[in-house]
Amino acid sequence: MELYSKIKGVGSYVPAHVVSNHMLEQTLDTSHEWIVSRTGIEERRISSDTESSSYMAIEAARKAIDAAGVSLDEIDMVVVGTTTSTYVMPSTACEVAAGLGIAGATAFDVAAACSGFIYAVSVADKFIRTAEARCVLTIGVDRYSRLCNPEDRNTSILFGDGAGAAIIKLSDTPGIEYTELGSDGGRSNILTAKHQERLPYTTDGDNAYLQMQGQDVFKTAVSKFVDLIESVQTKKGVHLDDIDMLIPHQANIRIINSVAKRYKLPQAKVFLNVQKYGNTSAASVVLALDEAMQSGQIKEGSRVLMLAFGGGLTWGSILATF
Repeated sequence: MELYSKIKGVGSYVPAHVVSNHMLEQTLDTSHEWIVSRTGIEERRISSDTESSSYMAIEAARKAIDAAGVSLDEIDMVVVGTTTSTYVMPSTACEVAAGLGIAGATAFDVAAACSGFIYAVSVADKFIRTAEARCVLTIGVDRYSRLCNPEDRNTSILFGDGAGAAIIKLSDTPGIEYTELGSDGGRSNILTAKHQERLPYTTDGDNAYLQMQGQDVFKTAVSKFVDLIESVQTKKGVHLDDIDMLIPHQANIRIINSVAKRYKLPQAKVFLNVQKYGNTSAASVVLALDEAMQSGQIKEGSRVLMLAFGGGLTWGSILATF
């Protein structure tokens, strides 16, 4: 008998502190109009010192668990997509499991930058389909505001913080129809952030802030989104006309619009919330998914294609029916 996995509940968390473009005008050589015209971003949420990645992940997870109607003892795996763990060890996944009171479950992090949630869900899907798990808590969470140089307008205007979670369960009927993952470590230099060297090995002048070659990232992201869409169409036989909603990684509205224009997608089929949250990295896709579900734009029976691209370089897609 073939086994299926399905997304059963979704939840999200964003910090209360809002940083608008007008606030950034006070410290950076930029303007609200400049930021909006180039990114579509109007504001972003910035975490406080007490809102760690694990804290935000736990808050999002509680909402997803409630939405799915599952008990904690049903969860046999926790997979967290993040590149902003508080500790080298324990993993954020272990912190989440402990914080929720889940004992004995498999728990680990996936470091795939902005593709982290897509990677986490794909891993969960494979474990369920091979009967190695029945109920998986997947999370995308990042605090990239802590990785950005506050004096660098090329990066600090882009990123915000947040978390999103989804419960993936064994299902009698198809839910997650197709996933695809990919990477190209040979081009990692266009989007990178170093670990700060630990004493006594600190190198003077070593820049541990996020570094980004914006134009290269833009072009590669558009190219990979197109590749992922073409792959779904050729390998799965699902045309974009057959989906109800496209949820792309919310990095830059020009990237999203470029892809939508290429495929002549109506605005109603492409979900956007980049204007409110900026680029929340691994949380981006699942934050958008939760908002789309809460607003009723995705409901039971909806077919959704999710896409992400991030540092690594990494990319991935999920085709799912709800």
